[in-house]
Amino acid sequence: APLWAYNNSTPVVSSGSSGIALPRVTVMAGDGSVAMAGVRGDDFWARLLPAGGTFTECQFSSLGDGAGAAAYTAGRKLMLAGSQDSRIQLVRLQAGGCQLDPTFSLDSSVVLDYGALLGYPGSPVGIKAMAIQPDGKILLAGWAEVYSGSRRDVLVVRTTPTGQWDTTFGDRGARLISSSRGMDEAAAIA
Repeated sequence: APLWAYNNSTPVVSSGSSGIALPRVTVMAGDGSVAMAGVRGDDFWARLLPAGGTFTECQFSSLGDGAGAAAYTAGRKLMLAGSQDSRIQLVRLQAGGCQLDPTFSLDSSVVLDYGALLGYPGSPVGIKAMAIQPDGKILLAGWAEVYSGSRRDVLVVRTTPTGQWDTTFGDRGARLISSSRGMDEAAAIA
């Protein structure tokens, strides 16, 4: 199967009867392994290519918007992040495969409610980028709509290695960055 295919200039990966997967991010591990992540239907989707290996596809339930960001941990575990409404979902896979990592949380997935944390209940968020710090803390970046959708600000979130809010960062784990333009978002983080 090809790594990328195109449909009206949009990159897609087709998987037969299970529908079309839309890749949103590609990441590489230190050993040369590559992962693409995105959405199929309403689910997280990933295609893994281990160094010197063959493709493996994964699909997991998500909040509804699939993966918008991905990163490898120091232990070669693939982290996926997505969002819907005011919630952010983190999923971690075991090293080198499609199995959910039960050491990450009880069900291998963590859901954080940004809207409840910062007092914008129901405000939409979008996660576009992820980085794993050397201490294992997870940085996420993207956007958040505030003030009833009249403005979009850059959103930066930091969690502990187990996906809980890092209350030592920003305002209890999240930081909004505003500009005078009003429709901002972060597309990368390092």
